[in-house]
Amino acid sequence: MKRPIFFLLLFVTLMIYDTVYAIKGKSNDEATILTGTIHNEDEEGLPGASVVLYNDESETEMISGRSSDENGVFTLEVAPGRYLLKISFVSYESYRTEVKVSSGIEKDLGIIQLEVAATQMDEVTVDAERSRLEMDIDRRVFHVEEDITSLGGSALDVLDYVPSLSTDFDGNISLRGSQGVRVLINGRPSNLVRDGTDGLSSIPAHMIKNIAIITNPSARYEAEGTGGIINIVLVDGAEFGFNGTASVRTGMPHDHRASTNFNLN
Repeated sequence: MKRPIFFLLLFVTLMIYDTVYAIKGKSNDEATILTGTIHNEDEEGLPGASVVLYNDESETEMISGRSSDENGVFTLEVAPGRYLLKISFVSYESYRTEVKVSSGIEKDLGIIQLEVAATQMDEVTVDAERSRLEMDIDRRVFHVEEDITSLGGSALDVLDYVPSLSTDFDGNISLRGSQGVRVLINGRPSNLVRDGTDGLSSIPAHMIKNIAIITNPSARYEAEGTGGIINIVLVDGAEFGFNGTASVRTGMPHDHRASTNFNLN
């Protein structure tokens, strides 16, 4: 009886030893710790960086992954083997390295510093368009050169497009309903408007740079400009030469008119 009991106890002991050893070995194979710390260019911990382990360099099979904590530290549990470690973060160059993990040994990769990604931008050209209407304390300036609707007409046509100005069929100009305005060309009186505004029809619109409306004229202007001053500024080097206009009007009942205006400067 003693001999069978002895062999039975020995068999049970060997079975328990083999089971414990197998569990220990399996635990060592599956619970290997990989750790490290990610820093930025200022040698400060970089939180939220993406840490991924791939099976090979093709980066097709991800084995494990997580993000670094608030101090830039990451910890991964992997089985022993060779892996590709990839660390990435926005605006930083991705970091790649081959890692060999041994069974049962904690591997510390130490401090991994990411490099700032340098981006070379192409040449940037900014095109801006000046507003057609500029407001000042005592005047408003309408830039005719930047108004497509004014092309092809005359100075009178341009005045019709200027806010708060209007012209009638006879060429009379009114500013906010008042006809007490004085018209200047390049800041000075001109023979074209000495006897009325018909002469403005001989100034092509493309020769006008801007029109300034002075709503609060000073005392140096004559009394005829009490309603406001209209200053027509011509483009630099503008020369009129010989030009003119002809117009025909008709209406009912029996309203037929024709007029011509020629100018030689």
